[in-house]
Amino acid sequence: MPSTTLSKYQMQQKLIEMGEAPPPGWTKVQLSARIAELTQESEQILTEREASKMISRCKTKLALQELLDDFHIEYTRAQTVDQLRGMGLRHLMENKVPASPQNYMGFGKYSALTYGQVLTNYESYAEWCVKTSQEEGESHWRLKRFALWVQRTSRSEKVALSKMRENAIEEDMTVWNPGRTGTTSRGYKPRNQASASSSEMSDNKWELMSVDRPDPLTDSELVPEDKTRSEVKIAALEEEIHQLKEMVKQQMNDSEMARKQSKAKGT
Repeated sequence: MPSTTLSKYQMQQKLIEMGEAPPPGWTKVQLSARIAELTQESEQILTEREASKMISRCKTKLALQELLDDFHIEYTRAQTVDQLRGMGLRHLMENKVPASPQNYMGFGKYSALTYGQVLTNYESYAEWCVKTSQEEGESHWRLKRFALWVQRTSRSEKVALSKMRENAIEEDMTVWNPGRTGTTSRGYKPRNQASASSSEMSDNKWELMSVDRPDPLTDSELVPEDKTRSEVKIAALEEEIHQLKEMVKQQMNDSEMARKQSKAKGT
C-alpha cells in the first residue's frame, strides 16, 4: 500500500516496524518522506568492494558504533574495533551484496579466489562447503553464504562459468601470441585461472578485517582491493612471458650442450 494512502497513525506504525522512532510532531509529509528514504536504502544494492569501503570509511570506534546503530545491530561497548567492523561487513554482505561468481571467498584455503573460480576449479571443495553448512549449525557465515550460492547455481550457470574460464585463458594466450592455434610450446604449460589467481595474491594489497565469532576468538579475513581487469591481465601476461623466456633460455642451453656433445663425438 503506498504510504500516501496511509493514515498518520499507520505511517507511524510502519516506521516503528522499520526500526524508527518517529517524533510525535511529524506531519504526514515528513513521515511519508522518511518511509520512502528508508525503503530506498533497504533496496540499495552494493558490490562487495563498496561494502568494504563503507566499513573502512569509519575510522573510529564511535563511527562504527553509529553505523551499526543505523543498521539496527546490537553490540556491546566492550567489543573491539575489528569486531565491530566485522559485524558491519557481515550485515552488508548478507543484506546488501547479492551473492555472485565475482564475490571473494574470504575464508579457508581458497580465501583469495572468487566463488566462480572455486566452483569451476575446486568442485569437491565446493561440495564439502555445502555438506559442512548443512551438517554444522555453527559454520562461519561466509561458508554458509558460499554454500547457499552453490546450491542456487543451476547446471547451465556452472557450464557458463566453465566456458568463461576457458575463453579467458584462450584470450590471454592469444594476446601474447597472436599466431597461436591452440597448441603450446614443448615444456610450457599455461596457467589456469586458479593458479593465476594464486599469483595475484602477492600483487594485491589486502585489508585485514576481523569478524566476530561465537567463541572468544576472531577470524581474520582478507578483502582484496580492486584491480582493474587490464591490470590483472597485464600481471598474468608478464608472468607468462617470464616463464617463456626461461623456457627458451633452457632450450638454447640444451641445444648448445647437444651441439657440443655431437661435435666431441665427431672428433
